[in-house]
Amino acid sequence: MQKIDIPYIQPSHSKEIFVFSIEGCNGAGKTTLLNRYKKDHLDTECRLCVPDIYQTSKDIKRFMLFESSQLCSALYYLGGAVEVFHNHNNKYSKILFDRSLWSTFAAAYARDCTIMPILFDSLKAIRNHVFLPNLIVVLDASFETCKARSSKKLVGGEFDNDEKDAFLRKREFYSLVTEVGYPVSFIDVNNKDAEDVYSEFLSILPF
Repeated sequence: MQKIDIPYIQPSHSKEIFVFSIEGCNGAGKTTLLNRYKKDHLDTECRLCVPDIYQTSKDIKRFMLFESSQLCSALYYLGGAVEVFHNHNNKYSKILFDRSLWSTFAAAYARDCTIMPILFDSLKAIRNHVFLPNLIVVLDASFETCKARSSKKLVGGEFDNDEKDAFLRKREFYSLVTEVGYPVSFIDVNNKDAEDVYSEFLSILPF
């Protein structure tokens, strides 16, 4: 695979806002963890990193994930991140994302890494209009674990069709951004129940 140059881009949102994200492939337990955290932490805005309609509009979601070019898909989701930034509820000083824009970059790296320079240039241009997480927590599960879990959620695994190579490249992307200096922590979620993962997640948080 082509070697990519990953620049370090500093978050530019207010230092009074702490942004953190839960990343990982489908079936890793992101939504379960976010909902568990949300239950105990009403002072945190817990949400997707794009408008809810991106998730609920199944036809456009299917098109962007499976039919459009990877560049079109990536820019579409970056646009959603801009919309979320400009509509942030200012009463919250903490934001927890179920996936951040880095998930879009991981998907692009897995499927067409030739567009990565375009995406990083785009991110530099809009860095004052998106939330870059102060902490990225990756739920690290094996391909087999994610497949087994995701098959229980969706009939036919509609949005869970990564082959193993793409799955592993997404994991590799997070390792690469860690090497550059982005604040990434990995939680091995294999053979752990939801409460164990939640406890380890809390231990990582700086507050």
